[in-house]
Amino acid sequence: MGISLSLLVLGISLCLTALAAANPQFVDTGADFPLPLDRYHDQGIPSLVGKLAGRIEKEPLNLVATVIFLAAIAHTFLVAKFRRISYHYQQAYQAIEYLLHEPQSSPGPETDHEKLIFRAQFFHFMGEVEAVFGIWLVPLFAAIVVFHGWSTMVEYVGNVNVSDAIFVVVIMAIAGGCPLVLAAQPGEQSIQGS
Repeated sequence: MGISLSLLVLGISLCLTALAAANPQFVDTGADFPLPLDRYHDQGIPSLVGKLAGRIEKEPLNLVATVIFLAAIAHTFLVAKFRRISYHYQQAYQAIEYLLHEPQSSPGPETDHEKLIFRAQFFHFMGEVEAVFGIWLVPLFAAIVVFHGWSTMVEYVGNVNVSDAIFVVVIMAIAGGCPLVLAAQPGEQSIQGS
């Protein structure tokens, strides 16, 4: 299923890119995105709420982006809960796996078994702190496409420097990876033993 979804997204992306290249009127590329801060003309507004309201009025995408950002922050605080949910699904999966190897037992339909491992992996992924903001980039990019068009989103992503963020995500993912953790355990045990 994961490969099928990836191929579908890739196919849609290629189709939209080809459509935008073939028909310049497909999207409005003349829009200044993102709007520079001095174009909001809100330097004289002292309250944060007033500034936000004015910026949302000039660029409605700001409201959607703010909601997505707040959802990503809430998701960050929920990663431990997602990990616990993943652990429970993993335990149920392992119990069924054990029963499948018992000759006299019948644990139920095979689809339940597959659903459990999918749910365990899904909630494990949702519980990865390193992935949270990457996950929420998908709805942000979709919102940019809805408000400003496909080519604006592609141009924006192509011009944003995300190398520092990618570096942090890669290092955190490697540091939290099972092979590295397993390799570090003997050293940790020798330090604890002395």
